Amino acid sequence: MNLFEGLPAEEYKCIVIDPPWQYGDTLPGERGAEDKYDGTLAWSDLRNMPIKDMADDGGAHLWLWYTNAFLAEAASLVDIWGFRIKTQLTWCKPQIGLGHYLRNTTEHCILAVRGTLPSVGPKGIPSHFVASRARHSRKPDEAYDIIRAISPGPRIDLFARSPRVGFDRWGNQLLVWDGMKYVESPERFLRAN
Repeated sequence: MNLFEGLPAEEYKCIVIDPPWQYGDTLPGERGAEDKYDGTLAWSDLRNMPIKDMADDGGAHLWLWYTNAFLAEAASLVDIWGFRIKTQLTWCKPQIGLGHYLRNTTEHCILAVRGTLPSVGPKGIPSHFVASRARHSRKPDEAYDIIRAISPGPRIDLFARSPRVGFDRWGNQLLVWDGMKYVESPERFLRAN
């Protein structure tokens, strides 16, 4: 089975990726994320994703989501995929989360650049935002508003779930509207609305 089946063979100016990190541990009384949800990827699979091939040769932005447990791995992936870290966006969550040493209330998204592609947005955007948690691993709309303001299209959201205006989507948990509710799509790649 090809893990990356359906990935488009085209270049993007903006790539958002929310990797299904493999935690490999649990907290007392909790099941690990890989037990509750299908589809985590091994480190070797993540590093072999064809992100370099998807990035526009003229310049591209990479937005890479990670939790506190994967700081080093996220920075390593940025380098492996041929990007340079510029800054990070931090999602501050009002609800307290899990953690071994500290209880997590944040999640981060590295903004990295390949080539020369400056921000297209206003200069007053802060490096954090506050938003409540939603369905497992679903990133808030506020994050995508910031990404759209800074990064030009075409854009793709990898390991996406929800539709986002202006983003193609790829993943195995894509949701589509059936006229009454969101349901999981059998497709792995969907074009932007």
